[in-house]
Amino acid sequence: MVINKPGLRHVTRAEAAADEIRRRILSGQYVDGYQLRQDALANELGISRIPLREALVQLESEGLVKILPHKGAIVSELSIDELTELFELRALLEPTLVRKSVKKLSADDFK
Repeated sequence: MVINKPGLRHVTRAEAAADEIRRRILSGQYVDGYQLRQDALANELGISRIPLREALVQLESEGLVKILPHKGAIVSELSIDELTELFELRALLEPTLVRKSVKKLSADDFK
């Protein structure tokens, strides 16, 4: 599944899953060391395990998840400095992304 609205970027199932898992980690819903059970998580998100694995690999590259052999994926422990840096980067990037996206919206996007 690809989420597609005119003027907005395409979002794959893997990207949508990564966004949701990232949100849960950063909000504290998934705490340090929490084991991300792939079958249950894929079912909960309504996707197959392949896009879920792609999402977990993306989150591992961001340092939010560790994928361990024979154990699966767990939420990484982030230091205060790492969290601060992450939120500072988001604060820099997100306004620019919103500004660029808004220019491409039409009245139909709000229906």
